[in-house]
Amino acid sequence: MVGDAQRIRANEPKVLFVMGVNDKVFPYIPTNNGVYTQKERLKLTENFGILKGSSITDKIKEEKFVAYKTLTMSTQKVYITSKKLNVKGEDQIKSYLYNQFRKMYGDVIIDTEDLPLDYFCSNKQTGFSVLSDNFNEDNEYIASLKEYYSLDKDYKERLEVLFNICNKKDHNIKDVDIIRQMFTQNPTMSPTRVESFNKCKFKYFCEYGLKIKEREKVELNALNIGNIVHEVLEHILRHFEDYIELDDVKREEKVRNKVLEIFEEKIKILGGSEFITSRVRYLYKRLMVSTIIIVNRVLQEVKESGFKPDDVECVIGKNGEIAGYKLQKGGITITLEGKVDRIDKFIDKKYNKQYIRVIDYKTGKKDFKLSDIYNGENMQMYIYLKALLNSDRYRNCKPAGVLYLKATDLPVKETYEKGSLIQQLCDETYKFVGTVLNKTSVIKATEPELSGKYADIELKKNSKLDENEEDVDKNVLNGKKTATKNIVSELELKYLFDVVDQKIKTMVEDLYSGDISAIPFGTKMSLPCDYCYLKNRCGYEQGDEFREYQNIKREELFKDVEKEENTDKGVKDNG
Repeated sequence: MVGDAQRIRANEPKVLFVMGVNDKVFPYIPTNNGVYTQKERLKLTENFGILKGSSITDKIKEEKFVAYKTLTMSTQKVYITSKKLNVKGEDQIKSYLYNQFRKMYGDVIIDTEDLPLDYFCSNKQTGFSVLSDNFNEDNEYIASLKEYYSLDKDYKERLEVLFNICNKKDHNIKDVDIIRQMFTQNPTMSPTRVESFNKCKFKYFCEYGLKIKEREKVELNALNIGNIVHEVLEHILRHFEDYIELDDVKREEKVRNKVLEIFEEKIKILGGSEFITSRVRYLYKRLMVSTIIIVNRVLQEVKESGFKPDDVECVIGKNGEIAGYKLQKGGITITLEGKVDRIDKFIDKKYNKQYIRVIDYKTGKKDFKLSDIYNGENMQMYIYLKALLNSDRYRNCKPAGVLYLKATDLPVKETYEKGSLIQQLCDETYKFVGTVLNKTSVIKATEPELSGKYADIELKKNSKLDENEEDVDKNVLNGKKTATKNIVSELELKYLFDVVDQKIKTMVEDLYSGDISAIPFGTKMSLPCDYCYLKNRCGYEQGDEFREYQNIKREELFKDVEKEENTDKGVKDNG
């Protein structure tokens, strides 16, 4: 007879098996997941006679009684089992009943952990399972199992896999022709794939070589939120002139109507407002309010800035006006393709130059740091900027930098006033970060008032920017500001481009030599393995070797560039 502990009615069975005796599962610990807390429910019951029902305390007592009734059902023997792991591979804790039984019955209790290993080896399959679970144990029994399965033709290869994993043998494809067949001689990919390879070569091989993918739930996540915000900004910035010529009130009204129109279309795709859950409805409303705030701020920045949108959602590569970015290494030609959220252009009439910058809308929480480039992260926009500069369309332009704008939603009310606390919060959140070229005209075009309104670029008190000088004297800028530290010279920007190129070439060299090692990249506190669905396949364990993120300072990053600049300056001075 098989049944649930709550419902089973067995008539004194001789032997009982109780499965799933885990913490908070058996006995079950009920929780209050309703709208009201337990205290609120009691008050409503006492004062108004509503929401009557058992209290949490009573429910816990009931569950304990169910456990007692179940465990006393047998007349001879009771076997209880618990899960070690759940379906996600997470550790599971035994129920407190185990310790209580030991205190009550002492040596009468037989725990499977105390049984000898040969107890579980009833056949070849169970024996190999025992060997797998205890492979690194140093005893005669495990040594005997290894010897036995090494002579078995059906298990020899499986045993070799265990040796490779447990001995931390590097993953490597010896036949490089296999790699070339998998990834082709002239691969085309997105820049994010280069960064994925840098984080974990083994995962990259599994996903893009073996085509192994993690199952994804369809939900309103960061990617979907980003897609909606991108779509709204694309619609509006393609016609930005129609908005910035209006006064603030009319512009905000027009923005609100356009955002509402786009969001209503999205809700129709989901089946209409009557078919979506209250949670999704709430998330959409909150996101819609934040999107209106973001768009109004972007339009205000465009209105005041010297940079104007030249293109949005620009496709680079196949089916796009801009060709993909190509690099060669060891006979392999790699082409990098993608889409740029926004391209801005600025015409410097004083020096008769044209500048372009690329802007990326970020929905994640990660901030930009110059050391990211050195570590092979956040390279995407620099690759796109290089591709644009190589194109016929922008060949005569100079690079003005790379900027990121957070497009995350804020839990704010639908209305907000200038000068209010909400407005200050928005000003701080929706501010450019990234690299800006140290040309006076470029900085003024980026931050017209030099007050840190749209980017963290501010003048020091009692300082003035000399607009007669083409290059900016950084001594007049507030060095405490983040982006001020990221103001770069032409040589420094060129150096960043060179670093990105080298990272791409290293990726090609490692991949096509068969190096798919499971040595992750990150920090001690954050590794890609922490939430990786392949962590039970690569053999990597906590405490193993990893490639650590180098939090390198700006001075160290650009030390060779600074020497070159000083040399060039000395040559000019000696003229």
